[in-house]
Amino acid sequence: MKTATFFLALALVAAPLLVSAAEDESAKKPDVFFYNTVTGAVSWIDPRPAEHIDDEGRVYYTDPLKPEQEPWWKFDTEHAPLEHSWVLRNVPVGEENAGKPYFHNTKTHDVSWEVPPNLAWKKMHSDRVFYYNTVTGESTRERPEQMGHHDESSGRTYWIDKTTGEATWESEHWWTEVTIGDEDPEYAGRTYWVQELTQEVSVEKPAALAWVEWHEEVPEGEKEL
Repeated sequence: MKTATFFLALALVAAPLLVSAAEDESAKKPDVFFYNTVTGAVSWIDPRPAEHIDDEGRVYYTDPLKPEQEPWWKFDTEHAPLEHSWVLRNVPVGEENAGKPYFHNTKTHDVSWEVPPNLAWKKMHSDRVFYYNTVTGESTRERPEQMGHHDESSGRTYWIDKTTGEATWESEHWWTEVTIGDEDPEYAGRTYWVQELTQEVSVEKPAALAWVEWHEEVPEGEKEL
């Protein structure tokens, strides 16, 4: 796997990058989309502040996601929208954690080690898909057989029998997630998994269920086709 591949392993576990099924599949989608590693939001247009230059050579910005919002000048911390007032800085030499990057809000003077949502957008290739297992750390270009296939009519997952080549509802990868109810107050709300064929029980998420679909990040400076 190339180093340019961006795994998003921490940010995306709860929100895998899947193109909405409600989209019109007949329409050609853009080559790239944008994913926010903090909020999980997806955008087909570049949501980052757009830079403009006026007739006098002054730089100003607009918010593509909020066209009704007033533009703001570069370095104008007083009038810049609050969410766009975060900048990346490094801890000065001589201080504890020297050189460590942090985020500073020039309007509120808040600081954070965590990336703010407006700086967390990543440009992703929409057609460069691979699969990542959040339990084992494996990655592959081919869709893992453990993921099975989604049946639109029933909403269930089916698999392809390796011997017959036919579709089947039953598989060694068929696990069901179970949440303990209030009938067991000590463990209420906890989750475990049951293998439907063998009735094996696991309190850890099985690796067969941990495959998610990822997309490669577009490296900075790479030109779009």
